[in-house]
Amino acid sequence: MKASIYNLIIPTDNSGEFILYNTLKCSAFVIDEEVKNILENSKFLDGNSLEDNCFQTFKKEGIIIDDNIDERKIVKVLREDSKFHKSYMKFVVLTTYACNLACPYCFEGKGDILHKSMSPDSTKRFIKFVKNMAEEYNRKIIDVTLFGGEPLLNLDACFEILDSLYNWCKEKNIKFKPGIITNGTLLNQEIIDKFVKYGMYFIQITLDGPKDVNDQRRIHKNGKGTYDEIIKNLQMVKKSGIPIQLLVNVDKSNFDRIEELLDDLIKKDLGEILIPIEPVYSVTEACAGYTPLCLRDVEIEKIIPKLWRMADKKGFQLPLAPNKFPLWCGTEFRFSYVVDSFCDIYKCVSFLGKKEHCVGSINEDGKITEIKYPYYDLMARDPLNMETCRDCKLLPMCGGGCPALAYKNYGTYHRESCLRIKGLEDRIKLYLETQFPDKFKN
Repeated sequence: MKASIYNLIIPTDNSGEFILYNTLKCSAFVIDEEVKNILENSKFLDGNSLEDNCFQTFKKEGIIIDDNIDERKIVKVLREDSKFHKSYMKFVVLTTYACNLACPYCFEGKGDILHKSMSPDSTKRFIKFVKNMAEEYNRKIIDVTLFGGEPLLNLDACFEILDSLYNWCKEKNIKFKPGIITNGTLLNQEIIDKFVKYGMYFIQITLDGPKDVNDQRRIHKNGKGTYDEIIKNLQMVKKSGIPIQLLVNVDKSNFDRIEELLDDLIKKDLGEILIPIEPVYSVTEACAGYTPLCLRDVEIEKIIPKLWRMADKKGFQLPLAPNKFPLWCGTEFRFSYVVDSFCDIYKCVSFLGKKEHCVGSINEDGKITEIKYPYYDLMARDPLNMETCRDCKLLPMCGGGCPALAYKNYGTYHRESCLRIKGLEDRIKLYLETQFPDKFKN
């Protein structure tokens, strides 16, 4: 037998102790130096090289495997299964390209490049499209995220979509999971109460630092800051019971001020919420001018994990669980669609408005007029054909990274994109420490 090619060995803070994590099976152990050396250096493994109970456990959990097993084939099949055979459908709908803010790193160009809002006719087309797709493919879960621009600038479309699909799903015994990604400035109690009625399962809002920092970055068109109004609206959302995802974008200009934000959130009774802390990265031409402020790879590896640990110690939730499927995100999922205000369909929000990435359009009957080549090109993406990815231990977790970043960097979907996987080993370590504190101690 042999060691899995997907074994990660991560040093703990205790000398001579390591976390052994298999990225394919998601199995984890604490091991010592002796076991580490055996796994890394032995070409043949059996009950003699390892204690029998350890050998049997490692065999069961995929740490050691039969000599004839090629794990890359397992990854390939899992990728195909993840892409085509899930029971749900995911739709991101751009109710408007317009935005009331002017954030400097906006990948959509601050709502100034395109302004189109979804018309009543386009809204009806989208609703028909969702219903048609769910019935044609017998999906039992429908995930719909309202997006923009700022989606609440087109309230009529937002609530027509929610009301129509909520009632239809109830009638068809389909689980409806609506969410919204908003800048948070236009929320009010009436809107939040309606969201509660429709079973909104998340509201994502962004803050980029304490008041003075955020008010230089998350700004209205007239330059006015947004911190106070967002905090007030976050407090209303928390009282409603709708789960909050508070995204914090980090770059060179604000990483050293994030602790002040976290402390202020705690003071304002906004502790313990889910806080994704992510590096800003330049993924489109619209935000290319912001590139000099983006963290470099080596900076991401040093800075982001420290911020995760800081947030964890202060009691915030973090989305640290390792990915169990070899896809980076829903972009490569067959039943995942991004529909814009023109009723054009894309596979990723980063591609919005760029016709070279458009995969189809919705006609008046709620049908796709024609599936265009970019769909086939992106869905054929296979990291096992990428030299950098083929033998990477992280492949089952990252699936080759972000296709949108790969396209920006290389002009093709068929290249690796490693920027956002920096720090994944620290992410695994912190996740295990938080989930199993007795076994994985700081």
